[in-house]
Amino acid sequence: MLGRSGWERLLDLAQSDDPVALIAAELAEEELTLESDHGIYRVIGKFSNPVPVAARVAALLGRHLETVLVYAVADGRWTFVAWRRPHLAVAGSRAMWPGWRMYRVPPSATPESRLIGGEGPPRAGLVAGPVHLGRTPAAARELLERAGVDLADFPWTLLDHGP
Repeated sequence: MLGRSGWERLLDLAQSDDPVALIAAELAEEELTLESDHGIYRVIGKFSNPVPVAARVAALLGRHLETVLVYAVADGRWTFVAWRRPHLAVAGSRAMWPGWRMYRVPPSATPESRLIGGEGPPRAGLVAGPVHLGRTPAAARELLERAGVDLADFPWTLLDHGP
């Protein structure tokens, strides 16, 4: 049951032309915070596995954005997803899926459908990887450049957030 303030907030969001605000509100209900930092969407919250969180948020944002960059961080574990159909780049901390992996995502799939399920990184659609984090694959660099990310600082952004 929504209270008056919740109802007013919902009405404000419904009138908003910003689809990311609606996604952020949906995630907030799950105690996840979505922040944008120079085109990279950071998801913070209490979760043990950042892979499905990053994949889900990338799929949600991908409905509205051409190129999606998502960085999910919790308890020293992180996953980074860069997606521009049909290319999907995934980087993970040593505690998760270490290094970079490149996937080709068919039109009927999303990062969420590609990355969720099973143990460890999926093999379906894998075109490259794993590649050490310090050696960003060319296809991943292209995705990052299209999104306007400064590649000189980018690897350090990832490495500064845990194992």
